[in-house]
Amino acid sequence: MGRTCANGEHMRLPVLILLLVFGHAVAAPSPPDSVYYNAYVYTADPSRRVAQAVAVRGDEIVAVGDTASVLALAGPATERVDLRGRMMMPGLQDAHIHALGIVPGAGCDLDNRPLSLAELARFVADCDRGAPGGVRELLLVRQWNYAQGNAPAAGLRNLREALDAASRSRPIVLLGSDGHHGGANSLALARARAPDGTHIGLSAATLQSVFAGYREFVGVDAHGEPDGSVNEEARDLIHPATLVETIGVPADEDLPQVARLLLQSGITSILDPTATPPTLELYRRLIAAGAVVPRIAVALYLDPREFRSHADGPIDVAAMVERAHRLRAEWSGARGLRIVATKLFVDGVLEGNPLADPPALPNAALVEPYLQPRFRYDAALGMPYPVGYVDTGSDICREVQAKPDAWRTVERRERFRARHGFLPAQCALGSGVLMLSESFVRDYVIAMGRDGFAVHAHAIGDRAVRVALAGFEAARAAGAEGGPPHTLVHAQLVHPADRRRIGAMGTPVVFTFAWAVGDPAYDMSVIPFIDRIDGAGGLYRPDGYYLRNAYPAASIAAAGGRVVAGSDAPVDTRDPRPFRNVEAALTRRADGGPPLNPVEVLDIHAAIAAYTRHAAVVLGQDERSGTITAGKQADLIVLDRNIVELAERGRSERIGGTRVLLTLVGGRPVHRDPPFIH
Repeated sequence: MGRTCANGEHMRLPVLILLLVFGHAVAAPSPPDSVYYNAYVYTADPSRRVAQAVAVRGDEIVAVGDTASVLALAGPATERVDLRGRMMMPGLQDAHIHALGIVPGAGCDLDNRPLSLAELARFVADCDRGAPGGVRELLLVRQWNYAQGNAPAAGLRNLREALDAASRSRPIVLLGSDGHHGGANSLALARARAPDGTHIGLSAATLQSVFAGYREFVGVDAHGEPDGSVNEEARDLIHPATLVETIGVPADEDLPQVARLLLQSGITSILDPTATPPTLELYRRLIAAGAVVPRIAVALYLDPREFRSHADGPIDVAAMVERAHRLRAEWSGARGLRIVATKLFVDGVLEGNPLADPPALPNAALVEPYLQPRFRYDAALGMPYPVGYVDTGSDICREVQAKPDAWRTVERRERFRARHGFLPAQCALGSGVLMLSESFVRDYVIAMGRDGFAVHAHAIGDRAVRVALAGFEAARAAGAEGGPPHTLVHAQLVHPADRRRIGAMGTPVVFTFAWAVGDPAYDMSVIPFIDRIDGAGGLYRPDGYYLRNAYPAASIAAAGGRVVAGSDAPVDTRDPRPFRNVEAALTRRADGGPPLNPVEVLDIHAAIAAYTRHAAVVLGQDERSGTITAGKQADLIVLDRNIVELAERGRSERIGGTRVLLTLVGGRPVHRDPPFIH
């Protein structure tokens, strides 16, 4: 690791520790309730100051300094806790977590396991047999791993056939673990409703007519018929699953487990990025249960489609702001919960489906068109790999692009494939989809900013990032930045020019660092659609556009942007795994796999800042939390290992296993690991 941080501050030399008492003379006006001493107190402030002791009175930190000076403030009733050299740091703040979903709910749940289509069919069939209700009642299956597994088998060429094998008498819908992908059997596909409410079903014919606007979100087979993959807004044609249904929240009696899991992970504050009235009510019940819970901030999710007068009409931005304003007012008195932002989906996701025939392109919005790879599945590797690319600029492809309807019949498509080795659909040029127009994004960000809301913008592809940034810039020019800063979320692919724009505004960018690692099975669903890959071994081309621009955390920090951490749990896993995220930020690898864009590694100080003071800015509470500073809330954690020293000794691979021994929220111990003795 380097010896300087992104802004040029030098690593600390042996430190002269000074007693700091916020707003008072050296002696506090009354003794603290507790003193934690003989510790490595990492304050997480920009100077990287390290102290030895912390004094707490009520819910506040009242002193930070050396052991002797802070212990001198103690009175007869002060609790003295010897941390025996352990590391204390600010409580972690997860700036993007669907916290209600970290505890499984009732029902059928795949737990994100990567299953083959045969295994998936058996699992769902077992769910069907054990599901309540009649056979005609829709069966929802949660936490389907859309990006790994799903290997075809004899008689099960695609997702539709696998789910039909599970049940031909009950409609089945898979809910992807990312909240963007889904699956359906034939009975579920037949449920798709036209705008007038009639069931006309998803088919090759309706995808060319009534549902033409959803074609990029519905996977199709070689004959143009739906293959069972139904993503993004197209899922609502079959069943508009609520967020509660999608993540599978626990029953009321199990809600306290949500707080327990967060606190034992060291997470003392969260931002839920897609809050709706039902989830707000669930948080109210969690808080009312009586136990101390993490501090909860939320971003409201308002579905833009609900604010159209008719299906193709304009979105009423003023009505969206009014709804958000009203909800914020209604919940303004809620103890422990604050509405600080609204959520906006600028695009979708960057995973294609190389197992489909033809391969399905990703739908995240890119600046350049996606490539059209041709894949072969290798059972020994357990994944597909590209064996060539369709030349979308060839004469035959230009002919297909000029007359796409000429190849609608099965016979013509098969003759085309026999002659050219690929299907006509693979001549298509696609750059993904913006969920909303650029003008709407601009108007929405300005309007929400004027009413004091930050906009939490989901932007995956480089074009989506660019559009979101244009909205942020317009809001700044209009003076519409009344609350916490507008924030980019995910930023999986960012053009170098846009990193400079992020830096110029100091924009926060929330990364899930556990995804910024090399994972060949996953990466095969992304990289070949962006860069030309030669066989199974050429996945990580150092000169490829994806590898050079994926999750560019370090360069965004160097440009002046704020790098922030968010787990996005239960996406991928229900475990928020904060220290796995910290380790990945420092290594860009996981489980011994290859690194991903390793020039973008952070140092330990930047990674901790992402979970502390930078996250506090996004949550709108940086004046009261994020560093160990006198006068701030006593949200503190004690670790079983010193993650700063591990990183500085080149042992970052040990950080992921860190255990939290003690968690304080507002000075109160709310989690104590059994080995913790004082």
